[in-house]
Amino acid sequence: VQPWGAEVRPCMQEHPGHAAGEGGGMRQRSRGVASPMRAPAASASPVRPPAAPAPLIITTPPARAAAAEVAEAAPPMNPIVSQEALRRGYAAQLSLRFGGNLAFHSDNVDLVADIYLLSGDDPIYCFLCLEEVGHTQGADLSLKKWGTGSFSARLWVVALARFIKSAQRDRGAADDGRVERACEQWQYQPEHFLRELRACEALFERKYGRALLMAFQQQEVLEAEVARARRVLGENGAAAAPRPARLALAPSAAQAEQPLARPALQSRVPRGR
Repeated sequence: VQPWGAEVRPCMQEHPGHAAGEGGGMRQRSRGVASPMRAPAASASPVRPPAAPAPLIITTPPARAAAAEVAEAAPPMNPIVSQEALRRGYAAQLSLRFGGNLAFHSDNVDLVADIYLLSGDDPIYCFLCLEEVGHTQGADLSLKKWGTGSFSARLWVVALARFIKSAQRDRGAADDGRVERACEQWQYQPEHFLRELRACEALFERKYGRALLMAFQQQEVLEAEVARARRVLGENGAAAAPRPARLALAPSAAQAEQPLARPALQSRVPRGR
């Protein structure tokens, strides 16, 4: 197994003309194309999960040093969180950033997770990427022409899933057929959605892609951040669960937390356990 290296290329680099990350060409090619079907109307009262701890911005050297100190002082704990709760927590975070009700974002997360076979800790890595892009008061999450509406939310969900699976060297990460499956469900024009998706990916790759891949190679940062994100998504997922399910999601004292196993470095974003 080779360590991570510069040879890991995000999926958006497989499309000619997007490595530079310039949006002018995208806008020119998008002229005359009908706008996609509008997504369901956002609810006036999105689900508000409990406030999460302030995140560490993991791409900066001081943050990496801070995460290392935290990891040395108190080894992170690994709460038992189901895949369903992780997805629901991720959807709750999307609701906070893009508006809309939890059901809308949950449907999007479930659809994309099923198409891209997200499992284990994959939703956690998607959330860490979302958190990194959104740390500037959401400015970079706001896409030209779409802002932070429901269409942008769907673009980001797909873009981050493609990034994670590409980093894991999944051969189907950049398969446009997967995007077309999502567009069929959402009743979008695949050609238009793909153009906007690649523009979104170019922005993400230019400002965050390489830095995130490098940060994920830092073992101390990886352990501390994954453990923190698992707790955040677990709490959000439990708070957003239907009331009968909340009691079932409450862990016993003996099962609440376990030491976080130290994963071996691989040439990919570590797959979930």
